[in-house]
Amino acid sequence: LDYQTRIMVTNDIYSILKKENMTAIIVTHDISEAISMSDRVIVIENGQIIKTFAKKDILENVDFLKEHGIKIPYGVELVYELKKNGVNIEIENWDKKSVMDKIIEVTK
Repeated sequence: LDYQTRIMVTNDIYSILKKENMTAIIVTHDISEAISMSDRVIVIENGQIIKTFAKKDILENVDFLKEHGIKIPYGVELVYELKKNGVNIEIENWDKKSVMDKIIEVTK
């Protein structure tokens, strides 16, 4: 799928899962997709679960993800660096628009 269609499908799937209170296992190599579609992230390496965490805890796991060669989404990296430098920013929804809107809000 092209990027826009993939985002639309991802959002639709997540909305359906939430609305129907369903659980699904989504397998992806794209951490952005994992964050946008899930409440929890499970990192698997060499067939073994090496880390699980709630989506809301992504910032506490940035160093771990980097150590394991997982490319951090730009928005997550930016928020991580802002927090490290003392900017008080809390993200509830990790979609690109929400993150950018929150960054603009706290840096005004």
